[in-house]
Amino acid sequence: MSKLKTATVRRSIALLMVTVLVLSVIWWFGTRERLPDKIVIAGGTNGGSFQALTELIASELERTTGMTVEVLSTDGSVENRSRLASGEADFALISADTVLEKDMAVVTPVYEEYVHIIVRNGSGIESIRQLNGKRIIFGPAGSADKAHAEVIFEHYGIHPSKDSTEWAETYDLPKLPIVDAAIEITSMSSPGLRKLLGTGDYTLLPVDDAEAISYDYNFYTVNQIPRGIYSGSRAIPRDSVETLSSTARIAARRDASPPAVRAVLNTVFGEHLQREFPGLMNKGEAVDLSTTNWHPTSFGYLQPYAGIDTLATFLESLSAAKELFVAVIALLWLGWQRYRTLSEEERNQNFLIQKERLDIFVNRTLELDRQLTETTCTDELRELHRKTTELQHLALTELTEDDLRGDRMFSIFLEQSNSLCRKIENRLLSRRLLALSRENQAFDQD
Repeated sequence: MSKLKTATVRRSIALLMVTVLVLSVIWWFGTRERLPDKIVIAGGTNGGSFQALTELIASELERTTGMTVEVLSTDGSVENRSRLASGEADFALISADTVLEKDMAVVTPVYEEYVHIIVRNGSGIESIRQLNGKRIIFGPAGSADKAHAEVIFEHYGIHPSKDSTEWAETYDLPKLPIVDAAIEITSMSSPGLRKLLGTGDYTLLPVDDAEAISYDYNFYTVNQIPRGIYSGSRAIPRDSVETLSSTARIAARRDASPPAVRAVLNTVFGEHLQREFPGLMNKGEAVDLSTTNWHPTSFGYLQPYAGIDTLATFLESLSAAKELFVAVIALLWLGWQRYRTLSEEERNQNFLIQKERLDIFVNRTLELDRQLTETTCTDELRELHRKTTELQHLALTELTEDDLRGDRMFSIFLEQSNSLCRKIENRLLSRRLLALSRENQAFDQD
């Protein structure tokens, strides 16, 4: 009755743990963070770096994750921020001068944008100050080009011609011979800019007061456009051009899906994009650009061991996966119980096998005992003694189970075999004494 109750309790506990395991796994799969089916990324104008990089990211994300990625063509940074704010976009390319709203954060910096002051060859314009009153393309409303152009205009006191607002796209310059210049901020990988400057019909002007402007606007860095970057054979530009640069960034809302943010980061810092988009920052360069407005997932990705935040992230992940931990513990317990059951079954099986062997040894001892009653020859007695001792030694070697050695039948076997050995030894001794007695009698007669 006691064994029956114990078995019932064990089965009940095992069933309970299996139930907990199944429910925990179902709960974990149902509540864990997963990649969304679709994300939208706001890019930029056709031919620009924003759009080119966004399309590369979208293509690689679709290839590696299976998500559907939609790319929005926009007028640039300010419009992209509006798309994020309205929820039309999940991620957006944004210039460093565009201030993010409170519910937005930086996912990662991606590349350096350079201010390009482009003038048509033969225009007679040799410095930025000579742009005053000229017809200039400086980007549509909502673009980074327009924002940066206004900084240049304010610093140098430039007032473009009134009809300058009629044009928006720098890459339309070849179609607009009446336009004198354009101001464009983009990476040196921009397909449209490379095509435009590669014609050799345009010149880049240096930003002579770059250091002064960067002092007033902390998102700028004094930088250079290297000689020959747009055409090595034609040496465009002919000499390195001093200019300003700032950092283009990918931004998202703070409540953006963490798996989606990690997928974007993996794509940006993956080998494919690093190879396909010259000038794209690697992970180390991105980490070196400190910001107080990292997206929480990005901070954990780029700086996983940053002080107490690391511990907080770890504890948060523990909390998120607590159901899985319960399931793992339940699985380990069930595994241990199964191991104990199998071990116990193996011991029982081994005990039964050795029990059968013990019966064989006992029966063999009885058979030898019967042979003893029919044996009179000394040599046969000695052979019988040898067989008995060998049988006893074999039994002690084979029957190693502790429970069996404590069994009454094992004690009977030992007692029986020892008794048989003593009987044989007594008979041998008797025959020896009888032989000696006869030898003594024969000696006396002689």
